[in-house]
Amino acid sequence: MHGIVNLSMKISRYNNNINKDLMQALSSSRQIFKQIACSNILQRALCSSPATEEKLWQSAIYRLKASNLDDQVLPEIHRKFNQVIGSDAVTKKDIQNGIYQFYNQLSKHHKVSFLALLYNSLQVTTNEALGSNEGNSKIPLYQWIFQQMKYDSEGVKFLIDCRAALLDHVRKNKNFGSIEIPAMEKSLKSILREYFATEHLKVRTVRKDDDKDLKEKLIEYEAVHAYRDDNDLEQRIGLNRRCFILTHNQLPGEPLAILHTELTDKTTGNIHDIIDRSTNEKERIERILVAIFYSVSVTNKGLSGFQFGQYIIKKAVGQLQEEFPRLREFFTLSPIPGFRKWLLNELRKKDKSQYFGLMQRIQNTLNKDGVAMNVPGMLELLQSKDWQADKESVIIQGLKETLLPLCACYLTLERNRNRAINPVANFHIGNGACIYRLNWLADLTNNGMQSSLGIMVNYQYILKEMQYHTQRYYEHGQIGVSNSIHDYIEGSCPVNKPYYIARKSKL
Repeated sequence: MHGIVNLSMKISRYNNNINKDLMQALSSSRQIFKQIACSNILQRALCSSPATEEKLWQSAIYRLKASNLDDQVLPEIHRKFNQVIGSDAVTKKDIQNGIYQFYNQLSKHHKVSFLALLYNSLQVTTNEALGSNEGNSKIPLYQWIFQQMKYDSEGVKFLIDCRAALLDHVRKNKNFGSIEIPAMEKSLKSILREYFATEHLKVRTVRKDDDKDLKEKLIEYEAVHAYRDDNDLEQRIGLNRRCFILTHNQLPGEPLAILHTELTDKTTGNIHDIIDRSTNEKERIERILVAIFYSVSVTNKGLSGFQFGQYIIKKAVGQLQEEFPRLREFFTLSPIPGFRKWLLNELRKKDKSQYFGLMQRIQNTLNKDGVAMNVPGMLELLQSKDWQADKESVIIQGLKETLLPLCACYLTLERNRNRAINPVANFHIGNGACIYRLNWLADLTNNGMQSSLGIMVNYQYILKEMQYHTQRYYEHGQIGVSNSIHDYIEGSCPVNKPYYIARKSKL
C-alpha cells in the first residue's frame, strides 16, 4: 500500500487532476506489458536466456501492477487495446505497432504522464530486478524496453516523438521539480544518438524525378520560408539551386535536415531575389562562384541537439566544391528571429537602455531634415502596420541608420551564458561562421516583418578558418565580424570587446 501511495504522489506532479481518460491510458500500459511478456519479443531481448528474460519481465509487470490504477476499467481498456493491435497479435511487429498507435492517441500531457509512469515503475536496473548478476545488462528496465524499439523505423519515430514530448514539457515547465523528465530525456537522447551516428547518415541532393512523397515532406518540413505552391518547390530544386537532405540509411525517405542553396556569382542580400526569381537560366559552371545557404531546417524537435544542421552544411560544401571547381565562397542569408521583440522591449526602457544613445540617432538624423521623431515615436511607428510601405521616405532611411547598428549589437553583444542570445546566430557562429553583412528590408513577408522588422543577415563560412572561429567562440565567447559590422557596434560595446574583425570578412 505504501508503494502505491508513493507512486500516486509522483504521478500527481504531472497531473493533479487525473481524469478518467488518463486513468484508462495508464491502465492500458499494464495490458501492453502483459501482451509483450507473453510474446516472442522476449527472445530478442538483451538478457542471456529465456529463463532470465521471463524473470525480468515478471519483475517489470509486478512493478506496473503496483501502480495506482483503477482495476474496474481494465476490461474496457483491454477491449479497446485489442481493437488497436488485433486479438491475435503475438509477433513483435504487431505488439509494437499497437504500442505506437496507443501512444499516438494520447494528448501531449498524457504522453508525459505515461512516460513518467514507466520511469517510476521501471527505473531499477535489470540486475536489481532479477536480484542477481545473471543478466548481461545493468540498464534500467524502462531503457531496456526503449532499446527494443530502435530496431524498426516506426520504433525510431516513436522514440523521437517521446523525446519531443519531454523537451516540450521542459520548455513549458522549467520548474518541473522532479528527476523523471530529465532522466527519461537523457536516456532517449543516448539511444537516438547511437542510432543516428554519423556513419549511418547520408547527405544527397533532391532531384526533380524524386518521388512525390519526398517532395511533400519538403513542403511540410520547411521551417524558414514556406512554400507557396508546387511550382515554388520545382523552382527551389531547379537550375542554379540545390536542395540537400540528410537521411539515415535505415530511413532513406525521411529527411532529418533540409538545406536550400542558391548558386550565383555574388552575395545575395534579399530573400525575394532568391525565392521569387526564375531559375530557368542555364547553369554555367564557370560563373558559379558563390553558394548562398538560405534555409536550413531540422525536421523534428525530438532530434534537437544532434548538430544535424552543422553536419549537412559541411557535407553540402564538399559536394558543391566537387561539382563546381571555381566555387570558393559560402554565405548564408539568414533570418533574425526575436530581434523585433528585443528591440521593442529596449525602446520601452527609454534612457534606461544601454543602447539609448544609438536609439537617439533617429532623432538627430531626422531633425536635420525637418522631421520630428524621437524614441517614443519610433516605438509607435514600428508597432504600426505597413510602416515600411514607402521605402524611400526620409523616415524609413532614418530608421535604417538607427536599426542596423542596433541589430548588430543584438547579434554580437546580447548573450546568455556568454553565447549569442539569437538562436540562428549561435548556430552559425558555433559552426565557425562570421557575421558578414546586415540587409535592410530583405524579408517583407509577414513572418519576416514580425520577427526581425524585415532585416536579414549574411553569415560567411571561411573554410580554412572555421575551426579557428569556433574555438574563439566556445573558449572565449568572441564572435568574428566584418568591417561593416564592426563599424556599426564600435563605441557601443563594453571595454572587453566580445568580437573581432575576421581577416577575410571585409566588404
